[in-house]
Amino acid sequence: MLKSTINKYFKYGYHRVFLDEYHIDEKIDNLISLAIKYRRVKSPWKLPIYYVRDPKKGQVRFQPKTSLSRVYASVIKSAIHFGNIDESIEYIRHIDPQDVETPGYLDDLIAYIDCRREMIFATH
Repeated sequence: MLKSTINKYFKYGYHRVFLDEYHIDEKIDNLISLAIKYRRVKSPWKLPIYYVRDPKKGQVRFQPKTSLSRVYASVIKSAIHFGNIDESIEYIRHIDPQDVETPGYLDDLIAYIDCRREMIFATH
């Protein structure tokens, strides 16, 4: 609807509509968090390792954990930011079915990315 309205008023000159990073990231985070089962995993990023004093075990290593949906979302967002739309769609299609709680949201995400393909451009 937005695109048709813009085309209606700017039909005489060349124009291009694009989605900004914030809205793409927000939509990906929202749909992935709805689709993926909530599970804590070790963070794949190089986060600092903390040492906690446990009265029974002495000094214990502690690495921050993150949710599985956050890991999937970061991979998809990085592919999209580099302009690899097809790669991000293939990644979504190959997400492990054991991690998926509601597959309909993944289909919605694929449809969202695919419909707005020409409005997404590489930012890096």
